[in-house]
Amino acid sequence: MQALAMHLTHQSTRLVQNCLWTLRNLSDAATKVDNMDQLLQNLVHLLRASDINVVTCAAGILSNLTCNNQRNKITVCQVGGVEALVATIYSAGEREEITEPAVSTD
Repeated sequence: MQALAMHLTHQSTRLVQNCLWTLRNLSDAATKVDNMDQLLQNLVHLLRASDINVVTCAAGILSNLTCNNQRNKITVCQVGGVEALVATIYSAGEREEITEPAVSTD
């Protein structure tokens, strides 16, 4: 997952989106993986992206990685994730594909 996370700041939107889709598919099974701090920080940053697909994936991955994982929840809070998620929910309006994962962190 760290190898994919390295590319989330790349200039190519296509590369970033492909990495995000792969990370989203892997993130369900990665809730107990260590050393996710940089990935979580990058995902919080991507919540502010203008591309709706990037925001949707970032919110979904954050939801998966923080589900039942206190350490990841703390990290997301420390890197401004709460504020970013609130802003994401506000700007998403009726887009349930964004709002549902943004508020779901069991």
